[in-house]
Amino acid sequence: MSLGEVPIDPKSRQGDGRTPEGRYLIDRHNPMIGFHRALHVEYPICGRASIAAATIPVERVVPRHLREQMDALHTVDPQACTAIEAIVRDEQSHHDKALLEPRKGIFWPWVLLPVISWATEGVIWMGMRL
Repeated sequence: MSLGEVPIDPKSRQGDGRTPEGRYLIDRHNPMIGFHRALHVEYPICGRASIAAATIPVERVVPRHLREQMDALHTVDPQACTAIEAIVRDEQSHHDKALLEPRKGIFWPWVLLPVISWATEGVIWMGMRL
């Protein structure tokens, strides 16, 4: 990976020649190409607070649906219920960690939370019917 033309100062806008600071994730590789250029680098577009803001509504919606499935399965398939219980605990842990992340501004609680909750509900609704 190479740095921008002016790698010293913080990035302030697109095209300024600076490299954004943060953790980068190499999230996939094209196995058909043997060169380093086949690596996909995920840039630090969203900070920890943004990720936490998106995690909270998802982790509020998903466990509720999982609990509904546990209620339906508890007499039919106890092993499935045990597996779902473990997933619910994991989801709750993600939710609780995200709540510890500092929240800034009024945008995220009033706009982002309802939009992501609604979208998550929609994905689950469609998944149950397809």
